[in-house]
Amino acid sequence: MVLVFDLMDTVVVDPFRKLARAIESRDMSLAEWRSHRERGVFEAFECGEIDEEEYLRRFYKSEIPESARQRLTEPTELKELLYQSIDFVPGMPELLAQISNDWSLVLGSNYGPWYREVLRLRPELTALFPRRFFSCELGVRKPDPRYYKKLQEILQTQNIGFIDDRPENLTVPREMGWKVHRFENAETLSVWLRSLGSLPGS
Repeated sequence: MVLVFDLMDTVVVDPFRKLARAIESRDMSLAEWRSHRERGVFEAFECGEIDEEEYLRRFYKSEIPESARQRLTEPTELKELLYQSIDFVPGMPELLAQISNDWSLVLGSNYGPWYREVLRLRPELTALFPRRFFSCELGVRKPDPRYYKKLQEILQTQNIGFIDDRPENLTVPREMGWKVHRFENAETLSVWLRSLGSLPGS
């Protein structure tokens, strides 16, 4: 079986959590911050439809009240905050190391070209996941059915276990006959892997 793992909040902690704290430190709620974002630009970046230069240029709406604009963090500064460090989800490095010799581990993630920053900060990911598929290179994001169909075509198997923390990303692969697991923590994932015969002691 090929085990396909989501990246953020499944293998590593989403650095957006740090970003949220930085935004709120400027007396701005996340809801207000999101209201100043240009709709669809993030998704276009994650699908590889626009490059980083255009993404940063269109990061915020062009028309924002000056009182709000003064409290907005520049997108280049936000990128620096995002990639100061990347932390593994507790227990995941040990669990992945335990199964990596016997199972084919794959990363399947919605992520823009900034995934390279994650791999730079956590080179262990490259060793653990020899095959990595990001939405910016596939040209489509989960939960679009085309994402999973592309993965299946590339992997050339239906014998796939799919692990993701977002329930909306599990519906299509389940319908395609994949084994799916909604990630909560390393402990519950271990139980699920044992049920598949993917861990010693099953």
